[in-house]
Amino acid sequence: MTASARAHLEIEGSSHIALGAARGRLLDQSLPLAFAGYSELFETLGITSGDVQRAGESSLEAVSAFNPGYAEQIQSLAATVGMAEWQVSALNARTEILSGAGVLGARECSTVAAPLRQGWGSAQTWDWHDELSEYWHTQTVRGPGLEHVGVTEQGILAKIGLNEAGLGVHLNILAHRQDAVGGVPVHILCAAVLSECRSVEEAQQLLGSAEISSSSVLTLVESGRTVMCELSPAGVFIVEQSEGPLLHTNHFLRPEPAEGERSEAYNPDSIERMELLKTRAEAPTNLHELSDVVGMLRSGPGDAQLCCLPEPGLSLGHRWRTLATVALDPSRRTAEILDGMPTEAEEKEWLSLTV
Repeated sequence: MTASARAHLEIEGSSHIALGAARGRLLDQSLPLAFAGYSELFETLGITSGDVQRAGESSLEAVSAFNPGYAEQIQSLAATVGMAEWQVSALNARTEILSGAGVLGARECSTVAAPLRQGWGSAQTWDWHDELSEYWHTQTVRGPGLEHVGVTEQGILAKIGLNEAGLGVHLNILAHRQDAVGGVPVHILCAAVLSECRSVEEAQQLLGSAEISSSSVLTLVESGRTVMCELSPAGVFIVEQSEGPLLHTNHFLRPEPAEGERSEAYNPDSIERMELLKTRAEAPTNLHELSDVVGMLRSGPGDAQLCCLPEPGLSLGHRWRTLATVALDPSRRTAEILDGMPTEAEEKEWLSLTV
């Protein structure tokens, strides 16, 4: 196996301001480069620098109204690195900003959660733009609220992870015709769930209290239960079942938000991946261990692209790659992270983070 050179950040602070400063000291070199990379992507997709600034400013206002502590983290991080507050805010709101770009047929993430021998376990691929593959890291965060571990991008407070209470979060992007900037960014919601919530119920209540302006699904997993919360401007809708695995790609499963879905954004790829996962879930082979869940996310020639590599010759904004695989074991309070695709699970070294 080969070890990953991916950076792991230990971020500690006694307050939100201290947490932001601690993150900034660790990212002082790479954060401006990450913003430059996203700026190029935005421009390529027809999003002007003025649009990005306005989105960053409005998102910071929404974050401050939701919970001033996360706005303080963003402001402190920006000050420490020497960037404008709206720039760091825009990174945290990159999902909302990109929702207006009208991207067609994007390749994106797949998530599986299943009841195993030791309680529920889950795994997902994180597919994103190949050109931004340098600008993510793993992290351990200790500060106000619950300690948590996971994966995120430079400057973004949280993404996929697990907290000390045994509550995990996965993230898949969705698309709705009403998506816009101005609400609480989904990555801030991930940070809030990981920092504040001890159970699926608490996380559902928190998500229901937020002003949401763009669409994603957060999979909330604990040892005894998993739910998938489809977030959209139309509301928060729950996907849950008592037996068997829960599956999600990048289209709505609940009919209410699906009525307003911008299906051209992620289909037919999303539907093809879901059909492959459904077929595997119905197979007689039982899911017993977390490695079995990861195995469901493998794909090869002729399969739907659960594992994604950029197609040769495509330009910026169209080169999708599976950047990471993340598996969560709430009963053991452990997140397993692979810098790469599930098909590389046996040749690369997993990073194991216990909280």
